[in-house]
Amino acid sequence: MADVAAIVHCERAIAYESPDYLIPWETQRDNFTNSWFDEKRT
Repeated sequence: MADVAAIVHCERAIAYESPDYLIPWETQRDNFTNSWFDEKRT
């Protein structure tokens, strides 16, 4: 089977070095809501 390379062009950068990307189960496990933060965003 031949080696195949793919190039993907994105409009936005992918945070592949982010801990949320590298260890997604930690993000899911530690997921919580912060009402103070949510109120500040709106």
